[in-house]
Amino acid sequence: MHGELLPLRPQRPEAALLVLLLLKGRVLRRERVQDALDLPGSNENTRRKALSRVVGDLREVLGWPGSVLTGDGLLRLSTELKWVLHTPGPEQAERFCEGRVDPWVEDWRLQHAPLSPIR
Repeated sequence: MHGELLPLRPQRPEAALLVLLLLKGRVLRRERVQDALDLPGSNENTRRKALSRVVGDLREVLGWPGSVLTGDGLLRLSTELKWVLHTPGPEQAERFCEGRVDPWVEDWRLQHAPLSPIR
């Protein structure tokens, strides 16, 4: 952000939220994000509160309350900034969103991991 690397730990849900928004077009439905991040809670209200905490944590890391916008059941990254996602290369694909086992992370890893030689 602004040419600076962000202090995001890859195993934290706020890092996964930022990556998910960047990879999927910067605007996502709240339900899609809750499912993708596999947020805790057995009911919608608990999951919504968990997502609010993650959004708040991401805003804090970014240092700007307007960086992630919410409303109308959507989450949006601000268009006031130019977002550049630096994901690990094939040699480090396993470290992408390290610790997350969500299907979208696994799909990314499969798409970007080096091909194994056929024996």
